[in-house]
Order: sequence, then structure tokens, then C-alpha cells
Amino acid sequence: MPVGNDVVDLRNPANQPGAIHPRFDRRVFAGIELGELDDLSRDERHLERWMRWAAKEGAFKLIRRLKPHAPFHPRELPVSRITPTSARIAAPALGRSLQVGFDLNEERIHAVVTDTAAGAAGDRAPRQVRSGTRRLVSTDPVDATAEVRRHAATALAGLLGLEHGDVEIAASGIDRPPVARSHGEILSADVSLSHDGRWVAW
Repeated sequence: MPVGNDVVDLRNPANQPGAIHPRFDRRVFAGIELGELDDLSRDERHLERWMRWAAKEGAFKLIRRLKPHAPFHPRELPVSRITPTSARIAAPALGRSLQVGFDLNEERIHAVVTDTAAGAAGDRAPRQVRSGTRRLVSTDPVDATAEVRRHAATALAGLLGLEHGDVEIAASGIDRPPVARSHGEILSADVSLSHDGRWVAW
């Protein structure tokens, strides 16, 4: 089952309301979304802004898995029916909407986007999503990349009933989603990785 995810560090100085460029919202949100954001208090708007952004980023990662050359136009991915735990997001490139699941706490937002309509007919592979987040000690991007790959590999090994260390997550090329391998063989499992500030997610 295709999947995409994104994490937002709510305590990252770059993500604070005063650090956001005034044109940011108009660049990334559709008109109906802007109206809904305008109806919120400052604190509610801050949280919902990043929930919507995480959903859009996660959806784009999923879309690029199915349509590798699709461009990222966030305004064309409007988020609707948003609650603290879920939302829907339109994906015109796929001709359907996608499901968003949120995991929130006071420090971060994690969005996981799934497309249950994209499975092949007769596909008997397990349609489970194993996701998680981890707060980092270091904000070095190299450390974050290694850490998120390690955690994703451990989670996937558990999901597939493999031994710890039997799965590795590797790059599959520039602007291509990562792939999971076991003893050199590419596994038929979608992997999505993200990091922002002090948080990684898979």
C-alpha cells in the first residue's frame, strides 16, 4: 500500500508564527483552507497550519511514488475534514483523495498518508502501516538520516517477521523514494522517511 509521511517540529524556531513569511500561507493553502485558518485563534492556526503542511508533504511523497515526475504544488492538495487524528486530502494527480492520520503531541506533528485504492488486484501482501517518531539529540542532517533509516528498518523487520538487522533502508536515486532491502533483495514494502528540527519519523 503506498504511503507517505511528514513530521513537523513545533518547537523549531523556523516554524514559529513570527518566523513565517507573510506570503507562506497564500503560497501553500487553497482559498477554502485560508478561510478556515482565518477563523482560528493564533494558537489554533499555528497548529492547524502545520497539520495541513505535514499532510501535503506526506501526500506529495505518496504521489511521487505512483507518479515519479509529478510536481509539488501544495495549493492543489487541499486538506479537508481535518480533526486532531485524521483528515482527507485531495490528490488530483491520482484522481482521488487520500487518507491522513495524525499523531500529535506538544512538540511535534506526525502525518501518515495512505492510499488504499492503489493496491494491485489480488495483492496478498500485508496492508499494514507501521509508523513512529523519535526525538534526536543532534540536529545534524547526516545523523538524522542515519537515525531515521535505522528506526524504519527495525520497524519493517518486525512487521515482516524478519530478524533485527535483516532489513536496510537505502536511497534509490535522486528524487526517488527510499527502498527496503533484505540481504540485497528489494522488498515489496513502501517506505517513507522524514525529519524536521529535532524529530525524525518513518
